Amino acid sequence: MFTNATVFDGVNEKLMTNTDVLVEDNLIKQIGKNIKAPENAEVIDIAGKTLIPGLTDCHVHIMWNDNIEYLIYSSQDGYLGAMAAKNAENMLMRGFTTVRDLGGPAFGLKKAIDDGAIPGPRILPSGSFISQTAGHGDFDTRMKYQSNHFTGQTDLAYTRVGPLLQMVNLKLSKLRAKF
Repeated sequence: MFTNATVFDGVNEKLMTNTDVLVEDNLIKQIGKNIKAPENAEVIDIAGKTLIPGLTDCHVHIMWNDNIEYLIYSSQDGYLGAMAAKNAENMLMRGFTTVRDLGGPAFGLKKAIDDGAIPGPRILPSGSFISQTAGHGDFDTRMKYQSNHFTGQTDLAYTRVGPLLQMVNLKLSKLRAKF
Protein backbone atom coordinates (compact mmCIF):
# COMPACT_ATOMS: atom_id res chain seq x y z
CA MET A 1 0.00 0.00 0.00
CA PHE A 2 1.21 3.50 -0.85
CA THR A 3 0.43 6.25 1.64
CA ASN A 4 0.53 10.07 1.52
CA ALA A 5 0.65 10.13 -2.29
CA THR A 6 -0.39 12.91 -4.60
CA VAL A 7 -2.61 11.17 -7.17
CA PHE A 8 -3.55 12.23 -10.69
CA ASP A 9 -6.38 9.89 -11.69
CA GLY A 10 -6.65 10.85 -15.36
CA VAL A 11 -10.29 11.87 -14.91
CA ASN A 12 -10.27 14.92 -12.65
CA GLU A 13 -8.12 17.98 -13.24
CA LYS A 14 -7.47 18.44 -9.54
CA LEU A 15 -4.77 16.35 -7.90
CA MET A 16 -5.72 14.31 -4.83
CA THR A 17 -3.27 14.99 -2.00
CA ASN A 18 -2.34 12.89 1.04
CA THR A 19 -4.00 9.91 -0.61
CA ASP A 20 -3.57 6.20 0.03
CA VAL A 21 -3.50 3.62 -2.76
CA LEU A 22 -4.08 -0.04 -1.97
CA VAL A 23 -2.60 -2.49 -4.50
CA GLU A 24 -3.34 -6.23 -4.43
CA ASP A 25 -1.97 -8.72 -6.98
CA ASN A 26 -0.61 -5.86 -9.11
CA LEU A 27 -4.05 -4.24 -9.38
CA ILE A 28 -5.25 -1.05 -7.72
CA LYS A 29 -8.01 -2.09 -5.32
CA GLN A 30 -8.77 1.18 -3.53
CA ILE A 31 -7.86 4.87 -3.64
CA GLY A 32 -8.80 7.18 -0.79
CA LYS A 33 -7.87 8.80 2.50
CA ASN A 34 -6.92 6.84 5.62
CA ILE A 35 -7.28 3.38 4.08
CA LYS A 36 -6.61 0.65 6.62
CA ALA A 37 -3.73 -1.50 5.40
CA PRO A 38 -4.43 -5.23 5.30
CA GLU A 39 -2.53 -7.38 7.77
CA ASN A 40 1.02 -8.16 6.53
CA ALA A 41 0.77 -5.52 3.77
CA GLU A 42 3.93 -3.66 2.81
CA VAL A 43 3.28 0.03 3.45
CA ILE A 44 5.35 2.59 1.54
CA ASP A 45 5.13 6.28 2.47
CA ILE A 46 5.58 8.25 -0.76
CA ALA A 47 4.96 11.75 0.57
CA GLY A 48 6.07 14.30 -2.01
CA LYS A 49 5.65 11.84 -4.92
CA THR A 50 2.89 11.75 -7.53
CA LEU A 51 1.18 8.62 -8.85
CA ILE A 52 -0.40 8.61 -12.31
CA PRO A 53 -2.28 5.96 -14.31
CA GLY A 54 -0.14 3.69 -16.46
CA LEU A 55 0.82 5.22 -19.79
CA THR A 56 0.05 3.68 -23.21
CA ASP A 57 2.42 3.92 -26.18
CA CYS A 58 0.39 3.38 -29.34
CA HIS A 59 3.30 2.83 -31.77
CA VAL A 60 6.26 0.70 -30.78
CA HIS A 61 8.39 -2.02 -32.32
CA ILE A 62 9.32 -3.53 -28.98
CA MET A 63 11.68 -6.07 -30.53
CA TRP A 64 13.81 -3.31 -32.07
CA ASN A 65 13.82 -0.16 -29.95
CA ASP A 66 17.57 0.35 -30.09
CA ASN A 67 19.73 0.76 -33.20
CA ILE A 68 17.32 -0.95 -35.57
CA GLU A 69 19.65 -1.34 -38.54
CA TYR A 70 22.41 -2.94 -36.52
CA LEU A 71 20.09 -5.19 -34.53
CA ILE A 72 17.98 -6.43 -37.41
CA TYR A 73 20.74 -6.98 -39.90
CA SER A 74 23.56 -8.30 -37.76
CA SER A 75 22.20 -9.90 -34.60
CA GLN A 76 21.19 -13.44 -33.84
CA ASP A 77 17.66 -14.16 -32.65
CA GLY A 78 18.69 -14.96 -29.07
CA TYR A 79 20.43 -11.60 -28.74
CA LEU A 80 17.39 -9.81 -30.21
CA GLY A 81 15.16 -11.56 -27.65
CA ALA A 82 17.40 -10.58 -24.74
CA MET A 83 17.51 -6.95 -25.91
CA ALA A 84 13.71 -6.94 -26.37
CA ALA A 85 13.24 -8.20 -22.80
CA LYS A 86 15.42 -5.35 -21.54
CA ASN A 87 13.47 -2.86 -23.71
CA ALA A 88 10.20 -4.15 -22.23
CA GLU A 89 11.46 -3.75 -18.67
CA ASN A 90 12.74 -0.24 -19.44
CA MET A 91 9.36 0.75 -20.91
CA LEU A 92 7.58 -0.47 -17.79
CA MET A 93 9.99 1.43 -15.53
CA ARG A 94 9.25 4.61 -17.54
CA GLY A 95 5.55 4.19 -16.70
CA PHE A 96 4.25 2.48 -19.84
CA THR A 97 1.92 -0.31 -18.72
CA THR A 98 0.47 -0.97 -22.20
CA VAL A 99 2.11 -0.80 -25.63
CA ARG A 100 0.73 -1.39 -29.12
CA ASP A 101 3.38 -3.20 -31.16
CA LEU A 102 2.91 -2.34 -34.83
CA GLY A 103 5.12 -4.93 -36.47
CA GLY A 104 7.56 -7.58 -35.47
CA PRO A 105 7.79 -10.94 -33.72
CA ALA A 106 6.48 -9.78 -30.33
CA PHE A 107 4.24 -12.77 -29.51
CA GLY A 108 6.92 -14.71 -27.60
CA LEU A 109 7.88 -11.64 -25.59
CA LYS A 110 4.20 -10.98 -24.84
CA LYS A 111 3.78 -14.55 -23.56
CA ALA A 112 6.87 -14.29 -21.33
CA ILE A 113 5.51 -11.06 -19.81
CA ASP A 114 1.95 -12.41 -19.47
CA ASP A 115 3.29 -15.57 -17.78
CA GLY A 116 5.27 -13.45 -15.30
CA ALA A 117 8.64 -14.76 -16.50
CA ILE A 118 9.95 -11.24 -17.17
CA PRO A 119 8.75 -7.73 -16.29
CA GLY A 120 7.21 -5.61 -19.01
CA PRO A 121 4.11 -3.78 -20.17
CA ARG A 122 0.96 -5.39 -21.54
CA ILE A 123 1.70 -5.90 -25.26
CA LEU A 124 -1.00 -5.64 -27.92
CA PRO A 125 0.85 -7.19 -30.89
CA SER A 126 -0.12 -6.84 -34.54
CA GLY A 127 2.22 -9.48 -35.95
CA SER A 128 4.04 -9.17 -39.26
CA PHE A 129 4.88 -5.92 -40.98
CA ILE A 130 3.23 -4.84 -44.18
CA SER A 131 6.27 -3.63 -46.08
CA GLN A 132 7.75 -2.94 -49.49
CA THR A 133 10.70 -4.91 -50.91
CA ALA A 134 13.77 -4.19 -48.76
CA GLY A 135 11.69 -2.13 -46.35
CA HIS A 136 12.14 -2.53 -42.63
CA GLY A 137 9.69 -5.44 -42.66
CA ASP A 138 11.48 -7.42 -45.40
CA PHE A 139 13.59 -10.00 -43.63
CA ASP A 140 15.17 -11.60 -46.70
CA THR A 141 17.90 -8.97 -46.34
CA ARG A 142 18.29 -9.73 -42.64
CA MET A 143 18.62 -13.46 -43.18
CA LYS A 144 21.12 -13.03 -46.02
CA TYR A 145 23.19 -10.46 -44.16
CA GLN A 146 23.04 -12.37 -40.89
CA SER A 147 24.36 -15.57 -42.47
CA ASN A 148 27.15 -13.63 -44.17
CA HIS A 149 28.01 -11.62 -41.07
CA PHE A 150 28.52 -14.67 -38.91
CA THR A 151 30.25 -16.82 -41.55
CA GLY A 152 32.59 -14.10 -42.79
CA GLN A 153 31.24 -14.15 -46.35
CA THR A 154 30.84 -10.75 -47.96
CA ASP A 155 28.77 -11.28 -51.13
CA LEU A 156 26.10 -8.88 -49.84
CA ALA A 157 27.55 -5.66 -48.49
CA TYR A 158 24.86 -4.01 -46.43
CA THR A 159 25.26 -0.24 -46.18
CA ARG A 160 23.12 2.44 -44.60
CA VAL A 161 22.14 3.88 -47.99
CA GLY A 162 21.95 0.84 -50.20
CA PRO A 163 19.71 -1.91 -48.83
CA LEU A 164 16.84 -1.25 -51.24
CA LEU A 165 19.04 -1.34 -54.35
CA GLN A 166 20.94 -4.35 -53.05
CA MET A 167 17.75 -6.22 -52.27
CA VAL A 168 16.16 -5.42 -55.64
CA ASN A 169 19.36 -6.51 -57.43
CA LEU A 170 19.54 -9.67 -55.33
CA LYS A 171 15.93 -10.57 -56.15
CA LEU A 172 16.44 -9.77 -59.86
CA SER A 173 19.54 -11.96 -59.98
CA LYS A 174 17.59 -14.82 -58.38
CA LEU A 175 14.81 -14.40 -60.96
CA ARG A 176 17.28 -14.25 -63.86
CA ALA A 177 19.01 -17.39 -62.62
CA LYS A 178 15.74 -19.30 -62.98
CA PHE A 179 15.46 -18.57 -66.73
